[in-house]
Amino acid sequence: MINPNSLCPGCMNEKVTEGKCPKCGYNPDELQNPAFLAPNSVFEDRYVIGKAIDVNGEGVTYLGFDTVTSTTVNIREYFPTGLCERDTDGGVIMLSGSEFSYNEGLLKFIELSKELFKLNEIPALFDVLDVREANNTAYRITRAVPGITLREFLMRNGGILNWDQARSLFAPLVSSIAALHKAGILHRGISPDTLIVGKDGKLRLGGFCIAEVRTAKSSLTSQLFPGFAAVEQYGDTGTQGTWTDVYAFAATIYRTLVGNPPPEATERLENDNMTIPAKIARSTPKAVLETLANALQVLPGDRTPYIEDMRKGLSVSSVQTEVAQHTASAEAKSDYVKPASTADKKKKKNNNKIYALIAFIA
Repeated sequence: MINPNSLCPGCMNEKVTEGKCPKCGYNPDELQNPAFLAPNSVFEDRYVIGKAIDVNGEGVTYLGFDTVTSTTVNIREYFPTGLCERDTDGGVIMLSGSEFSYNEGLLKFIELSKELFKLNEIPALFDVLDVREANNTAYRITRAVPGITLREFLMRNGGILNWDQARSLFAPLVSSIAALHKAGILHRGISPDTLIVGKDGKLRLGGFCIAEVRTAKSSLTSQLFPGFAAVEQYGDTGTQGTWTDVYAFAATIYRTLVGNPPPEATERLENDNMTIPAKIARSTPKAVLETLANALQVLPGDRTPYIEDMRKGLSVSSVQTEVAQHTASAEAKSDYVKPASTADKKKKKNNNKIYALIAFIA
């Protein structure tokens, strides 16, 4: 078995020197949160614990290393804020009076993890490799894919993408989210923070949590993403469903095109003044704008109910739109011209070849 202390908790590469890691910058001398599992500790005699990479009301995600497969993984630990504390041996102790809420959330966490384990064939998800129950809690181990959040990706690329660039990123997600919904799973947290752009250029969806974390006024400390969370997640109006993910998905595309998210849903409920800048609207196909508008309706009952309903509108490219508009304009003009001469017919035949070539390239 590999020596856990030989791995850098910040990147899970073998240490080349003591102190700050020259590869990732991890500094072991920095204070670690005592509530988290200790770096370089070993879980279940198999997984080496690294640094904490994500924390919310449901628990903590650690970078990890699987000593059996010699691969880097992510380890999600159910550790709900305010309901438990860490024991000296790394175990979890429920706080007095929180037993019901803790155990209810734990059962939901295990159920969600096992359901995700069954869906590893969905391409836009991170494969769930293992689900373990230990230390009075549970853990979900997923494959680690090198990449950065969509938020960081956009910041590195000028803040926005044009529609054709965005289309190539988001189109594959429609089928994956539809497959999730078919399996009865709602994400409730789709946003630039939970979408990861891998080094392979693919967009993947992470950040799965139980419903209470994505709902305000619940038994757990909630984590909503302003501008991307639908109004029903705030508990003010409507119920959550597939349309909740539709809203978040459309809001994420809106942010990608415009540069900022829509106003927070609760604000739009009082004063809905959301617009798309004219410059963006002119360069985006009408079908895309209409699809986003229908998916971003504030009230759940007015909104596009299923992600599949967005597929057709989001499949249109700017080039296709330009060719269609050009062809329609040419056909409109042909209704008012005199009958073509032999020379004109020959010229028109050559033009048709050019249009066919343009369509082929598109």
